[in-house]
Amino acid sequence: MLFNVVVSESANEDTIAAYNYYEDKKSGLGELFLGNLQSLYHQLAEQPAANSLIAEDPHQILRDVRINKFPYVVVYEIQKKRSNHIRYS
Repeated sequence: MLFNVVVSESANEDTIAAYNYYEDKKSGLGELFLGNLQSLYHQLAEQPAANSLIAEDPHQILRDVRINKFPYVVVYEIQKKRSNHIRYS
């Protein structure tokens, strides 16, 4: 079953800032960052429970996974009660 990926406003802002940072360093590097992030989103949509737990309580279970080749971590939760969404914050 595929999960829907929902990206929070703050995570989207962080993505834009990272893209701009890498593009300023080297043309095309921001595009590589976005491509790796997009690949990670596809992977998480297919297998969201495959990554490490970082926090667990009765109301929320957080997981994290590192973006390939970049020093960024995506923190997310699986929300099965909301039509199988993965929310990044």
